[in-house]
Amino acid sequence: MGGSALYIEAVADKLVNKPGIRITGMLGDVMKESNEIAYTFSKIFLGDLTQNGNKFFETAAIHMHVPEGATKKDGPSAGVTMTTALLSLALKKPIKPHLAMTGEITLTGKVLAIGGVKEKTLAARREGVTTMIIPKENKKDWDELDDFIKKGIEIHFAETYSDVYHNAFEFEPVSSAEQSQSAVYPPRLPGVAKTKKEQSEKKQKKIALKKKISIPKKKIVKRKVRTEKKEEVTPVDSTTENTETVQKIREEEEEEEDNE
Repeated sequence: MGGSALYIEAVADKLVNKPGIRITGMLGDVMKESNEIAYTFSKIFLGDLTQNGNKFFETAAIHMHVPEGATKKDGPSAGVTMTTALLSLALKKPIKPHLAMTGEITLTGKVLAIGGVKEKTLAARREGVTTMIIPKENKKDWDELDDFIKKGIEIHFAETYSDVYHNAFEFEPVSSAEQSQSAVYPPRLPGVAKTKKEQSEKKQKKIALKKKISIPKKKIVKRKVRTEKKEEVTPVDSTTENTETVQKIREEEEEEEDNE
């Protein structure tokens, strides 16, 4: 479910003296036109940004590539990404780590709406993206997404490429470890083990969680209680017994006196 993420690579071919750009990666006509627009706009934007102090595009032979060349790709939504890749190369400046962007760009720098916001967001989540830039015209599409799809993603809406530049390049510096991780293609996803040892430990934790913990049952001990039958004994009142004995003795004494 969802779309797939496209990575844009751009390098300066130092062995070629003729300035210009060529693009590879099995791209369709629409995407090739997006590349031409991005190249033209990048030169204009860089001139305005540096007050024509940066002459990179006047001398550089640029090769742009979209990996997985065996897969056909087409559509206008990669315009802002191509522009960002070219400016990053010209300025020798990295972009914000774990960032994804989408949007069609015009020659005047406007960022136009695209389709498939839900699919693109799901694809970004799978790649470990934490920040997204989408056209401002797609804000309604973003708001309609379920919360669990948007969770954990910092969203920015762009009306012109200046909005994209601000969010992609103007950020607080990160540690060298994070920079090296963001430079890896494809980027390592958060929480994924990178070594065999870590993978083994992760596997063992999963097995441990799946095992049911057996709780020993309490043993119920049945004890037989012996009941002894006791004979019922009528209690004798000692006072009554002594009185009868005294009476008999008196009667016997009286009889003896009479006989005398």
